[in-house]
Amino acid sequence: TGARLLPHCESLRQVQEDLQETLDRSGADLQQTLKITAPHVICQSLLVPVLSRFLTTGGGKIRLIAEDAPINLVEHKIDLAIRLGGTAPQTAHISRIGYLHKSLFASNSFLAERGGIPALTEELATWPHIANDWQGDPVVYETGDGTVLRVSPLVRCNTVLGVRDFIAEGQGIGLLPDVLAVNEDSICSVIPIYKTPIYALHQHGRTPPKQVREIISWLRTALRDRRIETGSPVRLVNDVHYA
Repeated sequence: TGARLLPHCESLRQVQEDLQETLDRSGADLQQTLKITAPHVICQSLLVPVLSRFLTTGGGKIRLIAEDAPINLVEHKIDLAIRLGGTAPQTAHISRIGYLHKSLFASNSFLAERGGIPALTEELATWPHIANDWQGDPVVYETGDGTVLRVSPLVRCNTVLGVRDFIAEGQGIGLLPDVLAVNEDSICSVIPIYKTPIYALHQHGRTPPKQVREIISWLRTALRDRRIETGSPVRLVNDVHYA
């Protein structure tokens, strides 16, 4: 039965995509509200600036849902979901738009007091650390050179914003996403830890609405422009690109 129904379902999907493409070409304004969801860290540091550009160009109305847990796209009528790592529902169209890089950060004043970044990575384990609750106890970091750091944090927070604020106050070093630190002049990337792929998901088939395509494209560009150099005051490196 499924095999007999499949050609009809494919025809229906093609009709829907053709209708959407015709509407996009005609410039028809349906006055619909785009519903978008993303983790909190992506919303604050990346998505809000991109959506502000979208609004400035007259893209339409937006409903932004900040949620770290996955949301059912069909049940909640989500037009676009941004997710970190993990898997996607089989019915969703998924594309990788970049990476979320995470590094150990410290304030510039804290590093000055310590005499700068140590020559031996192992010495970082003796520094005071700020950690998020989800990082466990002890907190374990594996750096790019294979060094494993096991630390007992001086301060724990239940939000990444709390971790960032304690770091900015010079209380120690801690793990932050690079996109959350690009606008913080007082902190510095000490050493990269790992990266997590970022995916865009939608249920619009092969031809999503023009607004969704634009937002995904702008997010890709924004992620390329938010890479941070290590071992110096936070700044952007604009010539680094990711698949």
